[in-house]
Amino acid sequence: MNIETHFFHDLQAQNLIPEQSRLLVACSGGPDSTALFHLLRAAARTGRYRLALVHLNHGLRKRGAQRDERFVRDLGKRFDVPVFSGRKKITAEKERHESWEEAARRVRYDFITRVAKRRRYKIVVLGHTQDDQAETVLMRLFQGSGLRGLSGIRASLKRDGVTYVRPLLNFTKKNLIAYLKDKRYSYCRDGSNQSKRFVRNRVRLDFLPWIAREINPRIVETLARVPKIVGEENEMIRDLEARAWKKVLKRGGRGKLSLHRDLFSKMPGPLQFRILDRALKRLDVRSGAAFDSWQNLRRQLARRHYKQTFPRNIEFCLTPGALTLYRRTA
Repeated sequence: MNIETHFFHDLQAQNLIPEQSRLLVACSGGPDSTALFHLLRAAARTGRYRLALVHLNHGLRKRGAQRDERFVRDLGKRFDVPVFSGRKKITAEKERHESWEEAARRVRYDFITRVAKRRRYKIVVLGHTQDDQAETVLMRLFQGSGLRGLSGIRASLKRDGVTYVRPLLNFTKKNLIAYLKDKRYSYCRDGSNQSKRFVRNRVRLDFLPWIAREINPRIVETLARVPKIVGEENEMIRDLEARAWKKVLKRGGRGKLSLHRDLFSKMPGPLQFRILDRALKRLDVRSGAAFDSWQNLRRQLARRHYKQTFPRNIEFCLTPGALTLYRRTA
């Protein structure tokens, strides 16, 4: 089975993209997203998809970034596909607590979401591969993640009214580059992917090859399988969490929400942790409960009154009748 046929069968098996969908394809110009575009073009003959490209110039690599932007524009022109591009200087957008990788990812997703909403695209297609999945799982293991972290990169995720799908999670970068070479499709090479100042690059360039050489030659495939193993269990817990949330939420408004203390106190610890994390993310999607912070809070739940600060300036207040969370203004 050739890769185009495999890709289309995968789309159907996972039911990721309905036929006749309008798709906004995020394209950096690199091999993964360029291969994604060409595979979707091939699939569009059967699935009757209508494609558009979206590209953000981060301005981090000067001439390289301009070259990538021109490449994506030319790609759209060559295949008669609309291209929506923009420019943002990450140096002006980066927040104090963020790494360059985090800032670039946040700005990119914000831009893509704005374009999707403005142009009325309900589905955005992203080029994450099996290699990206393996790297993500390994990095989350290093961070001590639980089930949610080990669920890795999700094949489909709805955010801000837009559904993000990742149909390449069963394909390796090696597969995709071989496909591009076989079809003689050009793509851009990003020199920053070789820079070892980024943690993910060190994992990809040094650590994973060492494991493949010394321990498990199929380590990428093995790590990428982990989210499939824990995925169903995590979905079951997520369903329990959603039902518990409806019961425990006392009231919620702009920048503030309260939970019933008595109901929260009767929940199992793991469910309390998830409810707290959901509450924090309701106030700011970039917030959340780290396990150490939760363990500290858990020891205080028997007190009548208690306060604790969480990321993104969110205050947690414990009172006799409620757990209240609110965003602190500067």
